[in-house]
Amino acid sequence: MSKIYDTFGRHHVVLPVIHFRDRRAAWESIEVCVGEGADGLFFINQGIDAVGAIELATLAKSHHPRSWVGLNLLDHGREETLSLWDRHGLFERLDGLWRDDAGVVVRSLPGGLDPTAEVTIPLRAMDFLTRLEERAPRCLYFGGAAFKGQPTVPASHWGDCARAAARVAHVVTTSGDATGHATPIEKVRAMRASIGPSVGLAVASGSTPETVATYLEEGVHAFIVATHIEEGFGQIRRARLRAFLDTVRAFEGRTR
Repeated sequence: MSKIYDTFGRHHVVLPVIHFRDRRAAWESIEVCVGEGADGLFFINQGIDAVGAIELATLAKSHHPRSWVGLNLLDHGREETLSLWDRHGLFERLDGLWRDDAGVVVRSLPGGLDPTAEVTIPLRAMDFLTRLEERAPRCLYFGGAAFKGQPTVPASHWGDCARAAARVAHVVTTSGDATGHATPIEKVRAMRASIGPSVGLAVASGSTPETVATYLEEGVHAFIVATHIEEGFGQIRRARLRAFLDTVRAFEGRTR
């Protein structure tokens, strides 16, 4: 069983991202997600600073203590992230951490970014996971691999990158090449083939109620979603989220 199942009690989960437009829209989106039965919520410092995102995440957790709540602090290094988690008591208060970069390094050998690239795992990436698990044993860590905004990984090494990321994160998390862009199915296939069936695999861009079924068939466990269930930045649409959830729940029922 994957850590997704261990955490949520199901194999496939939907985790909407709360983008911050204003407090009213953020809270309305939170209530829509909780009311529709989303598996959890991710908060992120887009449209708001890191401390504001932390405050919103902890407020949501206090109002909905049974909900799974995770956090992504963009543009914060590993040490800064752990320091903020410590300072704000998040190891005890939140359930998940997401970083766009799990720390896997793909180095191009002479000749450019090509099939001879080397994939390595720096000690600092392994140390980050160890320290997180020591402080928050139940925290689920989503680590980016071949992720948007990070150095390009050649398609020939998507699988190697995922296999390495699985050593330093609980859920290998990938994306398309930009926010809202579909994650290539070929990337999902390569990663799933490389990490095997039991390691958690998440996609964090471009999945829609219309395309989610394809990703499910290819072995994706978790969907970190925002753009295609929003009506404008920061306002989640109930009908779009419900359609997404319905497809995932139906697939879960068929595969149990």
